[in-house]
Amino acid sequence: MRMRLFRALLIAPVLAVILAMFFSDLVYAQLVNPTLEANATTPVPVGVVSYGLYNISQDTGAYQVETSTIVGYSRINALSAYNSVPPANVSAYGATVQLNTVMNITGTDGKHYSYWLQDVMDLNTSNRTEFLVDNVWNLTDNNANVTNGTITGYGNFSATTYPGTFSNVSQEFYGYYLNSTQFSYPLFFNPVITISMANGYPVVHMGYDQNGTYRFYDNITFYIPARSAYMLVTPYYQSPEPYLSQYNGSFYDAEMVLGGEGSGEVSQFYNSSATMWIGYLNGSTGKIEPFPVVADFGMDTEEAAINLAVEPENGMARVTNGQLDYNESITQYGVPAALLKSSANQTTQGTTTVASTTTQNNPSSTVSAGNSTESGQSNSTATVASGPAGISQYFVPIIAVVVIALLVALYLMAKAMRNSNASR
Repeated sequence: MRMRLFRALLIAPVLAVILAMFFSDLVYAQLVNPTLEANATTPVPVGVVSYGLYNISQDTGAYQVETSTIVGYSRINALSAYNSVPPANVSAYGATVQLNTVMNITGTDGKHYSYWLQDVMDLNTSNRTEFLVDNVWNLTDNNANVTNGTITGYGNFSATTYPGTFSNVSQEFYGYYLNSTQFSYPLFFNPVITISMANGYPVVHMGYDQNGTYRFYDNITFYIPARSAYMLVTPYYQSPEPYLSQYNGSFYDAEMVLGGEGSGEVSQFYNSSATMWIGYLNGSTGKIEPFPVVADFGMDTEEAAINLAVEPENGMARVTNGQLDYNESITQYGVPAALLKSSANQTTQGTTTVASTTTQNNPSSTVSAGNSTESGQSNSTATVASGPAGISQYFVPIIAVVVIALLVALYLMAKAMRNSNASR
């Protein structure tokens, strides 16, 4: 009897460990690994990108941010871009500076929606003209679109088809742009995307920071009665739609990147020098803070760059011509002086809204988006979860393993006792 009980108690934890190992991939949240999709033969957008990872090439730690405001910073001292065979209606000398991120909406009915937001400066590096453009893509599921019945802003709606891994994908999206103007160097572009609620509906404000004031050129209302709406950066999720990826979809990231002008253009860059940074509004502190660690490449937009490299510089990133290091993790600290004047709690009541007198859509300047999907998060303020990778995700699996171990032990003990009684 004692021997059987001893064996039961010995076998139970061994079986529990085996079961835990077998089910670990099913119950543990796996950190994303963008370096698996990035390689030297596939051009990517270049700049500063938060995937929620402390180390881009190793699973050594993770953080997650939920926020109502994301802001980028760029000082472009020189920029030359060229593509000898550009896409239709796209300049051979075109380039973009893009702030891209994912918005999650939780409806009052409990349903979740996901939208890909882009606040972009479009550049012609030959004649030195620029204009602002924004895009919104509905990526809640495979067949989602953006229509006039869903959202309203200053822009219009267009359809595009882009190649996917398994089939061509046709999707309707929203776009707006301001008429072009001349620029000179140094060129500053500090884009801002912020979310507010109006009469129970989420409103996305697309704009830029100018001398401490947020100036919004487009205000987009989403006609979804909502409990919450926020932007999410996390390494624990990837979208399931494999439109542009042979892996598991695109990322919940925040990108401040350089790439081609539009329609997936890949531009070769020459004589280029820029400083870039990306941050968010921390709802707990009420201040704009940097994403602590960022990668030097993005994966959620098709526009890409060749011959650009990134190095850390005084808490920001310096972009010059050279070979990109896909494994580089850049530590950001501080806030650029140009953004320190800004009030972190600015709303549309305290800012200036700038809009063109001519509202029109420019298909040649729209920027192709990657994919995202809905999330179960509902906190609309910014939070950072630091420490060991996925520690918050381990609680449920650990409890499950303990319960399994106890059940197995109890079962074996009961069986041993029944066998002992039967042998008497």
